[in-house]
Amino acid sequence: MRVLDAGANGAGAVCFSPDGRTLAVGDRAVVVFSLFDDRRLPVRLRTGAVRQLAFHPHRPRLFALAGNDFRVDDIDGSGFRPRFQRLTYADRFALGTDGGAVLSGRFDLERNGSRLRRYADVSNAIDTDWPADPTGDGNLHWGLAWVPGTDRFAVAEWEGEFPEYRTAVTVRAAATGGVVAKTVWGSSACTLAAAPDGTLIAAAKAVLAAWPGGDLARPPRTIANDSRKHFTGIAFHPSGRYLAATSNDATVKLFDTAAWEVTHTFTWAVGRMRSVAFSPDGALAAAGSDTGKVVVWDVDL
Repeated sequence: MRVLDAGANGAGAVCFSPDGRTLAVGDRAVVVFSLFDDRRLPVRLRTGAVRQLAFHPHRPRLFALAGNDFRVDDIDGSGFRPRFQRLTYADRFALGTDGGAVLSGRFDLERNGSRLRRYADVSNAIDTDWPADPTGDGNLHWGLAWVPGTDRFAVAEWEGEFPEYRTAVTVRAAATGGVVAKTVWGSSACTLAAAPDGTLIAAAKAVLAAWPGGDLARPPRTIANDSRKHFTGIAFHPSGRYLAATSNDATVKLFDTAAWEVTHTFTWAVGRMRSVAFSPDGALAAAGSDTGKVVVWDVDL
């Protein structure tokens, strides 16, 4: 176990490169570490608040949702080289295995909702796959996750009128944006993650909700946080056997996805935990805190 320091800006987002050799950390700035020597790249990308980070699945390229911008930057040993920046007013994105993405736009006052856009090649983002917004329902889109091995993505949506908002989890076809399956289950915005087998997980306040096999027609399995603190981030181990969840109680909990029991609770006293990720081979995990400290540890399952 080792602790990296991303600075006082915090670590609200963490992600590994596809080869597992590099770790990107973001909050008010984006920092990239070489995990072989814990070296930090000399160029530091300063941004607005970073909501999400993701590496391109096949190229040395980093996607960042920061402030009002969706940014695409190439990365090499000398640092960041800007490739694309768009004022999308985006809140979330889901990155597909081909490097395409779905972006959720910020609240639109005239429409009284937010917008989804599918970019076939998000590195250039010349145009989108969808000529029009497929949602058209005035919902607010909070969580997004690509469903591995499929041409579908999941969206956590707020529906209804204030103060009677409720949460819907919807699976949509990437080609059209059309609804494939949908369920309404709660009253709070969600963070979504999709397991390698397609299982969907939603984190809302102090509750995790799991749909085994991604079957939204069935009631979810719900798991409360024993500390009653909110969950802040979730990530599946590549095997699909475990889910890691960060929490405002300053812990990272590892759940067995067969029994949905906590198998490990990690406490490092580095602050409230904000984000978590596994390396693509499952050998490493990283968790970021609100103090900017990032813990990287060997996964021994």
